[in-house]
Amino acid sequence: MTVPEPPTAWTGFDLPPGATLPLACPACLAPGRREVLVPGGSERGPRLVAHYCESCGAELDRATTRSLALLFAASALGVFVASACAFAFGARHLPWQLASSAAAAACLPGALLLSRKWPDAPHALERDGAGQHYLAARRSYARLSAVQLAVDQPPPEPRRKLHFTLPLLLALGWALVIQYAARVDVWIVQSEQDLTLLIDDAVVGSVPASLEETPEAGRREVVLGGRRRLTLIDARGALRAETSASLFPGRSYLFGQTPAGRCFFVEQRGYGRASKKTSGSSSFTSLEGPGPLWELPVPIDFWFVPPPPPGPAFTSGGIQTALRLLPCPRSRRLQAPSGKTR
Repeated sequence: MTVPEPPTAWTGFDLPPGATLPLACPACLAPGRREVLVPGGSERGPRLVAHYCESCGAELDRATTRSLALLFAASALGVFVASACAFAFGARHLPWQLASSAAAAACLPGALLLSRKWPDAPHALERDGAGQHYLAARRSYARLSAVQLAVDQPPPEPRRKLHFTLPLLLALGWALVIQYAARVDVWIVQSEQDLTLLIDDAVVGSVPASLEETPEAGRREVVLGGRRRLTLIDARGALRAETSASLFPGRSYLFGQTPAGRCFFVEQRGYGRASKKTSGSSSFTSLEGPGPLWELPVPIDFWFVPPPPPGPAFTSGGIQTALRLLPCPRSRRLQAPSGKTR
C-alpha cells in the first residue's frame, strides 16, 4: 500500500493540553502500531509521536532512505568536483573553484526538485509552530484528535533547505580544506635576468632578477601539494630551469638559480632566556643539493635579510630563522656571529 499524493489543502487543528494523538494512521486511518516522531515546528513545546500502520511506516522509511541516498550522491558530486578543480588549478582561481563545487553540489537536488521527483517522506501529519497546532492531510484524522471543529489550511511548506544546504556545505568545506590544509609555499628566485614562471605548464607571472640580498628578491607562490612541474623561461622562450617533484603539504621550498659563487643558507639566531647559550649568535646551514629545487628544513621568518639584532637579555626570546644569499663556504655548515660568515 502506498501513501497517496498530499492534498492541496490540509486540515489544521489544536491538540488539547496533555492530550495524545490517536492510535490511527494519519495517512490511511488504519490501526497504527509504528511510532514516528511528528516533524515540523520548532524545538520548543512538546514532541509527540504519530502511530502509522506498517505499510505507511515502511513507505516513510523507504522515502527517507532514498532522500538520504540522493543527498549523499549530491555531496559526493560536489566533493569530487572540488577535488578535481584543486588538483587541476592548485591554489589559483579559488572563487571559480568554489563556484564550480557549489554548482556541482546543487545541480542534482535542483534538477530533482524542479521536476518534482525528489522522494520526500510522505508524512500525513506535521507540527505547525511552537505550540500544539498540527496539520493533517485527512480531515477525519483531525476530527479524531481535536475537540473543536478543524479548519482548512494551506499545505505545509516543503523542507527543501536541507536538500541544498548539506551538499553545498560539504562541497565548499572540502574545497576550503584542500586549499588550506594541502598548501605549499614555494619561493622562486633567479639571478641572471627577468624570467617567466610556469607551474604545471600554466604561466603564473614574471620573476625579477636579483643579484643581492633584498626582501623584494624573487616571487612567492602558494601551490597545492602533489606532483608539480616548475619551469623558468626567458623572454625568447628558452628554458632556463625546470623540475618536476612531489611537494608535501605544510612544507616550504625554494626554486631557482643563484649568482656565481653564492649559495643559499638558513640562518638561525637565538634570543633572550629561551636560548641563553646561543643568544646573539647565529648558526648557518647551507641548503644541500645542486638545485634548482630545495626543501627548506625549517619555517622561514625573514627572506633574504638577516634576522633582527638581539634585544634585552631578560626577554623570553626564542629562535628566528632567515633565508640568506651568501658566499659559498668550503664546508656545508659554519658558525658565525652577527650574520657574518667565517
